[in-house]
Amino acid sequence: MAEQLNRNTQDNQLSESEARREEVLAEVRQTVSGFTGVQQKICILIMQGYPHHEIRKMLQLPETTYFRHFAKIRETFKKNPIFFKNGGSK
Repeated sequence: MAEQLNRNTQDNQLSESEARREEVLAEVRQTVSGFTGVQQKICILIMQGYPHHEIRKMLQLPETTYFRHFAKIRETFKKNPIFFKNGGSK
């Protein structure tokens, strides 16, 4: 009986975790879809784990241009409370 309750609790927690993951992924997709083409590429490469210097090189972007795009991406995500609980407040 206790084993069944424990299993149900774990399944419930997993389901909640999966639901939260799907919610966040949907929000990421929606947020990224509002970016320019270059910003979308930067986002995708960041999510794939590439460092800034490699992304700049791949996209052939000057440093100032890259970081201007990066700042806009970061600002947009920080404004969304789903990604930052306090809405990006420092």
